[in-house]
Amino acid sequence: MWASSRAVQALMRCLNAVLGGRESHGPIGTRLPALLYTLAAIAGVPVLLALVAAFPVVLEHLGRGRVARAAVSVARWAALVLFIGVGPALL
Repeated sequence: MWASSRAVQALMRCLNAVLGGRESHGPIGTRLPALLYTLAAIAGVPVLLALVAAFPVVLEHLGRGRVARAAVSVARWAALVLFIGVGPALL
């Protein structure tokens, strides 16, 4: 957890350097968001894996119609793209 949050903190510093921002927070002000982003990533990976791998199996067992399966599949991929897009946007 500590090493992963340090990597996120380094990524935040690099993005500030690239985008021309200055770090106005102290060590605690940068460490806390890095820890929170790391926890969100750790919690988000199982959700993403469930959307990709487990959700289609569950959907097949529910026995929904073809149109419902297609709609849920589109919604599943839209949610996946949203989750993947939100992470870097938060940084």
